[in-house]
Amino acid sequence: MLKTAIKFFLFTMLSAAMQPVPGLSAETPDSTVLEGSTLTLSRCLDIALANAPDIKSAEFMVRAGRARLKEAQAGWYPSANINAGYTANRAVHKNIADPFSANIATYDTRSAGLSVNQMLYDFGRTKAITGISSDSLGFAQRGKEHAVLSLVTNVKMNYYGLLGAQRLREVQKETVAQYNKQLLVAQSHFSAGTKPKYDVTKAEVDLSNARLQLIQAEHQVQLARAALNAAMNNISAPDYFIEDTLDYVKFEAAFDDIVAAACGFNPEIKAQEEVIKAGEHKVILSRSNYYPVLKGFAGYNYFGSVSPLSEGWNAGLAVSMNLFNGFSDNNKLAEAENDLSSDRMKLDNLKLLISLEARQSFLSLQNAEDSIESATLQVKQATENMEIATARYETGLGSPVEVADATVSYGKAKQALIQALYDYKRSQTDIEKIMGKK
Repeated sequence: MLKTAIKFFLFTMLSAAMQPVPGLSAETPDSTVLEGSTLTLSRCLDIALANAPDIKSAEFMVRAGRARLKEAQAGWYPSANINAGYTANRAVHKNIADPFSANIATYDTRSAGLSVNQMLYDFGRTKAITGISSDSLGFAQRGKEHAVLSLVTNVKMNYYGLLGAQRLREVQKETVAQYNKQLLVAQSHFSAGTKPKYDVTKAEVDLSNARLQLIQAEHQVQLARAALNAAMNNISAPDYFIEDTLDYVKFEAAFDDIVAAACGFNPEIKAQEEVIKAGEHKVILSRSNYYPVLKGFAGYNYFGSVSPLSEGWNAGLAVSMNLFNGFSDNNKLAEAENDLSSDRMKLDNLKLLISLEARQSFLSLQNAEDSIESATLQVKQATENMEIATARYETGLGSPVEVADATVSYGKAKQALIQALYDYKRSQTDIEKIMGKK
């Protein structure tokens, strides 16, 4: 009977140990970046997710949380112990005058046994401990979601930042081309004697300044690319292109819907809710210290010095209850209740802050949308103005100052439009983060 029980116990433990441990998905996104390839935003996100050490760290925290939950759930199940022993006793010398010398004898003893203990009722103590572990796992899962959301937001911001920098560089290239064309026209007029040397000199100065600004714009592109590489956790990525998605696409979102989604899906709010649930379980656990614990136990033992060994069983119930421990339980309960109240206030404050962020991002989105409409019109007007000024100068009617002013206005209008487009994408990304959208 004992051998059968031991085999069953070992088989159960081995089966539990062989269960698969939850972990990172076997299918991880490919993080390879090919030189000269064109990356979409989705592809950049895949690369970032595949390389992100903080997300992998968060996944291990989730693993640990699952293990802690299973550890807490062990309190619902019985515990089994086996024991075995062998004792050799040898009498070396007996004092016949000593009445206790009879206890000195030569014999061997062997023993073996199996004991089982089971918690029967503890007034919610084990349930509260399991609940705390479950809430801790939920908090770890929310932490992973927050890490993913933060990474996605960071990649999006830097992706749009690189697009903006590239468009600004194109504006500077247009400006260089415009001033180069202006220089050729000025040289032609000067050779024909219709314009003074001043026109040529001014065109050369304007061209030099434009080339300097182009160098600076190129530097900003390199900085933006480095920032995107860092966001993708791939700082040594080769040169690549990215799909231009900076153009205006209306983002449909109502303020009330944003706040509602934030309360339902924002990982920061969900994490704080897990903290509150853990606090509630801690209060239950603290209160359970005032009540007794009922346990059951049973055992079967073999013992003796001569085979076959004597054998027997035992079973019973045990009740334990703390009567006084220096008011420790009272203070633990007060601590748990006050911590819970504090956590609830933190949740209310967090909702207020997120509501404020949602309002600010929503207003920024509307402002950027209005700016895009205005800047688009300015670009159209500036383009027409530059074309007129250029045509007038080519026919000898205009002045180089007029052309330079028109070129500068055109550049500023294009820059304002690019900034408005970037601001719109940035505000949209902020809203998506607040809503918990990945």
